[in-house]
Amino acid sequence: MDHPAADTDPSLIAGLAGPAAEPAAWERFAARYGPQVRGWCRAWGLQPADADDVTQDVMVEVARQVGRYRRQRVGSFRRWLRTVARGAYSDYVAAARRQARAAAAPLLAPAAADDLLARLEHEYDLELAERAMARVRERVADSTWTMFDRTALGGETGAAVAAELGVVVGSVYAARSKVQRLIREEVARLDAGG
Repeated sequence: MDHPAADTDPSLIAGLAGPAAEPAAWERFAARYGPQVRGWCRAWGLQPADADDVTQDVMVEVARQVGRYRRQRVGSFRRWLRTVARGAYSDYVAAARRQARAAAAPLLAPAAADDLLARLEHEYDLELAERAMARVRERVADSTWTMFDRTALGGETGAAVAAELGVVVGSVYAARSKVQRLIREEVARLDAGG
């Protein structure tokens, strides 16, 4: 989402700082950089509503810190803004985790902990599998996906699918195997943070 456009006009930065901050400068700043900050947040994995929240947090943090901002030879205002955005994102994620832990604390009694952790792990695995399948679905031909879907997910026999699609049975099993391999690779990539 970074654009090669010229860096922020120094007069815009000056208009954001101090007690004489100009509302018009903030409007221009928000119009120019709000969508970019939101785009970074979405790229970092936040849902739209969460990305909007973090974007607002970034604007507040920029208002707090812009007076101290000093352009250096290396780096740009956009790089500084991205650093501020990354910090706000990290704070948001940490706060969400703390809230989740606090909400889950009553459920973590020794008797319930194992069951809850097993269910959470199962849900996580399902979510990874769904995301991986969606990514793989976009990368393979419709016919390949159909053969996988109908045999691996739909429970149909390879012979029945092959007969209906007019292909040899080996093609059905090859397609199924290929898609399963791609899904396993994608799950591993997602689980590693990719």
